[in-house]
Amino acid sequence: MFRLPFGAWLAMGKAAVATGIARGALDACLTQLTRTPAFATTPLREEPRIQWQIAEAEAALRAARAFLYEALQDAWHAAAQEQPVSLRATALLRLASVHATQAACDTVERAYHAAGSVALFDASPLQRALRDVHAVRQHMMVADRYRQDVGRVLLGLAPQESLF
Repeated sequence: MFRLPFGAWLAMGKAAVATGIARGALDACLTQLTRTPAFATTPLREEPRIQWQIAEAEAALRAARAFLYEALQDAWHAAAQEQPVSLRATALLRLASVHATQAACDTVERAYHAAGSVALFDASPLQRALRDVHAVRQHMMVADRYRQDVGRVLLGLAPQESLF
């Protein structure tokens, strides 16, 4: 594990936390969607827009996690064979971490909005998830600025960030 590049290793941990929060938020949202809002005649889960939002959130989260696992597997394979992790593998692991964290934020926001006003209450796990996932997203290791360095590496240029 300690053969992995330090910056990518830190970013990966943040992405794991963010995607875990998103998974919990999406699961919590599903339980909220069985209710029928005031002045409505059907449960939220029967609304096409809600069905679409949940499907999109599920797909985005799973795709982001799959990219994260794939990038980690590539870097881990090199490290386990006591080979240096390539700059490209490092860049893809960093990109996967940044992307997964952003996808986690998007997933939580979709779940939060789909659940409606019940998500506003302090007792709601969605309210807590929204706050927590955005706190993770604020961490410098998963900042959007790393996307530029990933692009640089993929184009054959050196990264500019010191903790790349």
